Amino acid sequence: MVWAYLSLFSAIWTWKQQNIGMTAAEDRWLHGAGSTTHIIQNGTLIRYFSTFSDAANYGCNAAATSVAFIIFGITTKIKKDRWFFLIVAALVIKSMFASGTRTAIFCIFAGFIVYIFLSKSFKIAIPATILGLFAFIILAFTTIGQGNQQIRRMRSAFNKDDASANVRTINQQTMRKYMQEAPWGIGLGMGDNVPKNNKYWLMSRIPPDSEYVYIWLRTGRIGITLYIITMLIMLGGASYIVFFKLKCPSLRGIGGGFCSAFVAIQLGGYGNQVLMQFPNCLLFYGGLTIVYILPYLEPAWVEVERKQLAEQEERKRLKLEKKLASRV
Repeated sequence: MVWAYLSLFSAIWTWKQQNIGMTAAEDRWLHGAGSTTHIIQNGTLIRYFSTFSDAANYGCNAAATSVAFIIFGITTKIKKDRWFFLIVAALVIKSMFASGTRTAIFCIFAGFIVYIFLSKSFKIAIPATILGLFAFIILAFTTIGQGNQQIRRMRSAFNKDDASANVRTINQQTMRKYMQEAPWGIGLGMGDNVPKNNKYWLMSRIPPDSEYVYIWLRTGRIGITLYIITMLIMLGGASYIVFFKLKCPSLRGIGGGFCSAFVAIQLGGYGNQVLMQFPNCLLFYGGLTIVYILPYLEPAWVEVERKQLAEQEERKRLKLEKKLASRV
């Protein structure tokens, strides 16, 4: 709930930036350090960043957050919670488009693919697959909504000839040539400490544009391999718990939501340098940690849920009685 209220605030703040204006500090950053990446298309489109450090950080966070809240919403048995989570998810997705972070589209798709596997439910898997394919087809193969700049920006993620993506590819090809002789990378904390006459000075200055590329540059192929193995172990253990150990459907939804959001933000980290930025590290690594303790919380969770369901049914009964009495 705390996460949901904070996400709702970020969506409201995005609307405020769009319709009312930015604070003096936000405006100063936007037209200063952030101008080259956040004022695009000849100055006609602004990438909004809400309460986050930049639009890429916000967009990837919004994508992973919306995946989690949609899953929480469709799996909870408490009606008021269901509507609250789904409304927050819808508002966060709308704000995600305002960020102009194209990787976010793929983050959402990746998160739902994971949940389709973890749900163990055809009632969830089939509609989710159909809805996902429908959204993909609209973005990738149609021009629906093309009149909206933000939708056009997101749709360009499917354009193989996009100039921004090509620049990243060229940069990574350059990095690969240098890094062949540096299996341990250039070293952690070497961003400002590599001498200009050192051949790896360029590697400390070239924009990595990806958390995974950043880790690869600092720790080499050995370090990035260990990092990926660690992430797979963490995700694999959490997925095993959701798939095999949790019996309560709503609690499995919480676990599946955290696992799916973790995959979504990891994909965001592949496309942007966002994994270790606040609040992503706390939310998604912390969320995966929660999955590991869910089996121990399950008995208490089932009892609390049973009480909430009883209260929900009582309110429904009283409402029905009042409705019937009004007809007499």
